[in-house]
Amino acid sequence: MNIETKLFWATADCLRIGTYRKMLEMYGSLENARKHYTNTKEQILRDEMKYMGIHPKTQEKILKKTRSLDLVKAKESLKKYGGIVLCHDDDDFPESLKTIDDAPVFLFAKGDFTKLTRKSIAVVGSRTVTADGKWACESLLPELSQAGFTLVSGMASGVDTLAHTHAIQQGTPTVAFWGTGLDCVYPSENRKLAQDIMKNGVVFSEFPFGTSPTPYNFPRRNRLVSGFSDGVLVIEGKEKSGSLITANCAKKQGKYVFAVPGSIRSPFSKGPNTLIQDGATLVQSASDILKVFGVKQHTLFSALHNAKYVPKNSDEKNIYKSLSYSPQHFDTLVKKTGIPAPKLSSLLMMMALAGGVEEIPAVGWVRR
Repeated sequence: MNIETKLFWATADCLRIGTYRKMLEMYGSLENARKHYTNTKEQILRDEMKYMGIHPKTQEKILKKTRSLDLVKAKESLKKYGGIVLCHDDDDFPESLKTIDDAPVFLFAKGDFTKLTRKSIAVVGSRTVTADGKWACESLLPELSQAGFTLVSGMASGVDTLAHTHAIQQGTPTVAFWGTGLDCVYPSENRKLAQDIMKNGVVFSEFPFGTSPTPYNFPRRNRLVSGFSDGVLVIEGKEKSGSLITANCAKKQGKYVFAVPGSIRSPFSKGPNTLIQDGATLVQSASDILKVFGVKQHTLFSALHNAKYVPKNSDEKNIYKSLSYSPQHFDTLVKKTGIPAPKLSSLLMMMALAGGVEEIPAVGWVRR
């Protein structure tokens, strides 16, 4: 299929999987269908769509979108913002999304596809992440990355952002599904993060260029987050939230659902606690997830969780408190601890020899 045909139908954004298949059956190819829809009288098209069994509302949408489409502008946008357009039957189209109910027909994408070779897990949660949520991310996500999982999310504020950031810090792949066009980074403060994701993985969007964030877009996006992934991990979320929509999509798609429990007093724990009541796997450590997938715990993090190091003085206590199981750059530790760089370097080396901390080359320092 040529790029003009892909861009025409993807930008019109009017074909769901059922209609797409009917079009192929009726016209033989989408290229034939495009030529037909741009050169045929409206009443004939209505009669043909009625014959195909296409719902009247869908008929109106197809006619409206295809007749008002500016293909020249769409081409200019694709060239300006880069990326590609994938069709459902293309070899590069994500296999995991080909078989879900309501599978996408087209995806706009940009990034490094060569890195998308691992198992993947979606990480979703509240946009207003609490201290407990941040701790859960720091505790779970680096180990999942090191164990070989691509972290998938929607690049929203809060847990989504933390998931992508932890993957980038680990130098492992991450995938983001957007609820906007590729020319609209949402939220806007994640522009740098979006660029980093494209270097470490891929961003996908079902929405054409020029699509701004609207409430309807995100539930539609969420089915792709779960559909692409082998499982969904929920870290915080209110009783009625997007993270629960994603988890429920995963259930319907036959994917694993994992949830981090929280206090019954916190509104941000109601979502995961309810999922656990409904049968989701309760997660207290990354090993709870890895066991389900039959993946061995990474030796580095196994040592981290089993160590019993005790700081010897106030400086070591300061350093140990400033560290976590997520690698931190040396310069960050200088700022956090207030300890001069030469002294901090010496202390870290002594703590490493004692088994209290460990340096991950080119990444940073972690607790042991």
